[in-house]
Order: sequence, then C-alpha cells, then structure tokens
Amino acid sequence: MKRLLYTTLLLLIFCSGIVKAQDSLFFYKSGDIIYGTSLYAVDSVTFLAPDYYPNSRSNVVLNNLMSNADLTKFAQMIQIARFEKKLDDVTIWAPVNSSLSQVELSDTVLVKRIVTNHIANSKISTTFNGDSLMVTMLSNKHYLLNKTLGNCLLDGNTIQTPNVYVANSIIHIMNKPLAYKMNIWEYITQGTGHDLMKVYFNSHTKVSTGTSTTNDLLNQLSYINSEDTLSSVIIPSDDAWKDAYTKLHPYCAAPYDSLKDSQDEATKFAIIHNNFFQGKLNALTTDSVFTATSGYELKSPASMLEGAQTQELTNGNCFNVNQLKMYNLEYWNKEIRIEAENTGYGLKTQNYTRTIGWYSDGVFNISDKKYLKLTPTAAATAATVEFPIPNTLSTKYNVYCVFVPGTVDNSNNHKPYKVRFSLSYLDNKNGPGTAIPAGYQVTRATVDANNNIQAPSVASNVFITDGATVQKMLVVKNLQLPFCNLYMSNKSPIKFSLFVENAVGSTAPELLNYSKTTRIDCIILEPVQ
Repeated sequence: MKRLLYTTLLLLIFCSGIVKAQDSLFFYKSGDIIYGTSLYAVDSVTFLAPDYYPNSRSNVVLNNLMSNADLTKFAQMIQIARFEKKLDDVTIWAPVNSSLSQVELSDTVLVKRIVTNHIANSKISTTFNGDSLMVTMLSNKHYLLNKTLGNCLLDGNTIQTPNVYVANSIIHIMNKPLAYKMNIWEYITQGTGHDLMKVYFNSHTKVSTGTSTTNDLLNQLSYINSEDTLSSVIIPSDDAWKDAYTKLHPYCAAPYDSLKDSQDEATKFAIIHNNFFQGKLNALTTDSVFTATSGYELKSPASMLEGAQTQELTNGNCFNVNQLKMYNLEYWNKEIRIEAENTGYGLKTQNYTRTIGWYSDGVFNISDKKYLKLTPTAAATAATVEFPIPNTLSTKYNVYCVFVPGTVDNSNNHKPYKVRFSLSYLDNKNGPGTAIPAGYQVTRATVDANNNIQAPSVASNVFITDGATVQKMLVVKNLQLPFCNLYMSNKSPIKFSLFVENAVGSTAPELLNYSKTTRIDCIILEPVQ
C-alpha cells in the first residue's frame, strides 16, 4: 500500500508539470545528486522504509535460529523479549535448548535478561587477532573471549559451533548460557542476605512514565549501576542494620512530612550514606584511608571490615558485614572538619581572590599542610567566603574557625584579622519563634559577642585574631540543630553553611593595623556531649 501511494504521488508530480527537467530523473542526498537517469528508462519507482533491509536481515537470522532444532527455545526467548527486529549486524551467542530447560518462558524479566546477555552489538568472529578480547553484550556486561588449546571459550564456556554466518550477523552456538553477573546496584536491589537494605532501596523506585522507573538513591549513586566504573560498598546484614538503626535514630530528626515518617527515613539514609566508595576497597590494609562519597573517611579497613564476606561484582566489590563498626561509640558523632581549601562541597567566595597556601616548615600545626588564602579584590566592599558543611546531625555543636597567621608566608606580617561570622541552617521555627515542623531555612543568622546566634537583621560582632598563632576561634557555642542534614553525593543538598566576612575597613589606621588578606585552615563542628 505504501509503495502504491509513493508511486501515485510521483506520477502526480510528473503530470502536474512541477518537474521541469521532464526528460530526466534525479535522486538527491544532502543537496548532491547521487543518481540520475533518463525518465524514459524508468519502469517503476519503489520506496522502502529505512529499516526495511535491517528488518529483513533480522528475519533471516531469526528463521535460521528457529530452523535449528537445538536453538528453538532461544529463538522463542528472543521473540518474547521483543528483540526479533534487532538481529542485524550483531553477534549472537546462542545456548542450546538443553541448557535452558530450567528457564520459564513466562518469566519475561529473566527471559529478557538472558537474551540481552547473549547478543553483542557488533560482529565478533573467533578468528580475531590475538589471544583474547573483551565482549560487551547488550546487557552492558563484559565477558572474556579467549583462545586456549585450539578452542575458543567465552567466560570459560565452550563454543560448541563457532562462526555461523547468517545474513549480516554471526551466530555462535554455546553449550550453556553465560552466568549473569550482577553489578553493585543489582546486588543491592536483588541479592540475598541484606533484606532490610534491599527493601529500603527498592522502596525508592517509582514509576515515572509508562513502564519506566526512577530511583532517587540511584540518581545520587549512578556510578554503582555503571559497568565501566569500579566502586565498592559496605552492605549490612539485617542484624547490622537493626543495630545501626537503634544507634542513629536519636540523631536523625528530620522536617515533618505528611507522606512518611521523616525521622525513620532519615535514619535509614544515615545507615547507608557512608557506605559507598568510588574505586575498589582493600580490606586487608591497616594504614590506608578510603573516603566515601559522603566525605566519611574509612580508616584502618582491616579492622573496620574484619570478618566481612567479600563479593566480587562486575563493577567492583561489596563487603557484607554483621556490624557497621563506624557507628560504634568510639567512631560515631565525632567532630566534623572541613578543610578550608576543599571546594568539593560548594565553597563560594564573594569579592575574594582565593589561592591555596602550602606549608611544610613545621612551626605551625596546619592540617593537611594546606590553607585557604583569601585576598579581597581591589574594589571589594564586603569580601565573604561561604563554607557549606555536610553531615550535621540533630544534636548540639560548638562551631570553630581555625585561622592561620600572616607570618606563615611572611615572618614580618603580624597583622591580625578582623572578621564577622554568620550561619545558615534549617531550623524548626521561624524568626518570630513560631514552630515550623516542616523546617524553616535561616539565612545568615549573625553572631553576638558571647558567641550566640542572633537574628540576621542584627549586626554581627567583630572578632579579632591574635595575628601570631594558628588560632582555633570559637564562632558559636552550644548550637542546637533540630534536624540532621546528611550528604551522600554532590546531588545531596547542604543546608548548613558558615560565612566568614572580612571586617577590615578602608581607612589608613585600619589598613595599617589589620590584614585585608585572610588565611583559614579549616572549619570544625564539635559535638557537645
């Protein structure tokens, strides 16, 4: 029918006189003539859909599989998975019927998994150059194809009949199907031995449109579902999950949510947010430090992961543990320290030029031997730096800013700093003191001379450093945070920030006695026990 319509349309064009060069027929592509002939040499014109030939070749491949008595079940599985039109220009690693006897065709999820795990989107012959190569299937799983003793093996499985060329594709007949290997995401959401963690992750899967789904945890941890990125995860058993829940729950108060128990949800997030690492962990090391995507530092892995059962997965490894030791009293709810030069959490400056200073002389105790050097721009009126601070808990803190003196890079520079502090954080009441159970974002609350928080509209006290030592200056004492604010990746919002503003004036006496350039080592939040 489509061919008839196109032919009729062409004849109408000719008859209407639209075609001026009536003695010739031309075909154009991107403005260039790719074919031309005399009109009188044309008997008929046939128009084909762009996928006509790929579909035709796919049908040839499918018919070949169906005609082989040993491959009829895999051919059925291809149709059930709706891949019968996707068999052109591919390599099919087809398992024989007897090896698929345990596969229920009614289990469409399993059927599609097997099919996509046995088709590669390129043509691969066993006569390749070299001894081995890596094959990537439509499932994105990678399998080693190697030659040994005259045979070719795929992931250790014998290729029963190699190199059956059909249409534009290649079929290899396998003695058994490839073992499907889970990645970290699949292991968390489908594996066994960690039901509470699995239920939590799967509860975040929502249907978006049609049959497609989204998962906000996966959005933050997208790398654990990538076959091309190595990662590691610590997975708690159900007993370890319950133990951690009991310990963390009091520190995980969260804004009210009418649709869920927000503190319960925050506690579950707290259990897992320190568990993910980019790169592979080595549980045998005693002196290495591995940093989780939350910023948590796993020190002495051999001790912290003692007794863990290691599982190798396609994109990394996981450590199944019966206790999350990181939440024991000796490790839990300790100081939060943000190195001032760390830009990973969204450090911002206004009217400052920032550089990183390095120090190795040993006179001053500067953490990581680095500090942030802030030089106001020439036209600056109010130079400010903002330090977002993640992973605060619903508990009480003393907040400190550690300053580095000017003598660190100039022995004659003893000028002190003059600064003002302000904080932004999520409170449970607004400015007038009205309770806001869903949370109220306080923006730049100022600090008085007694290190107490005051309303943003009140001017902050001016604090002056001693100009001679690395000074751990108290900013705010006994700051009670009503809600936790946990961080797992750069997609997690941070609602707590400390602002440090240069308070040095522009008069001659001010510039003579105080430094316009400020040097900061780190920000520290110490829990008040």
